[in-house]
Amino acid sequence: MVLQPINLFISSVDKLFGPITTIRRNGMVLKHIAWMAFMFKASDWECVNDT
Repeated sequence: MVLQPINLFISSVDKLFGPITTIRRNGMVLKHIAWMAFMFKASDWECVNDT
């Protein structure tokens, strides 16, 4: 199942590469969006399996 490699990647990628996105306004950093924001929940995996 692809669940384990994808979750492993997402859980370690912040340390390796930093946030996926940095939101800026007027040159100021408002927010860093971490890769963990894209972690699949059990219900997400159920949808993947159904597909």
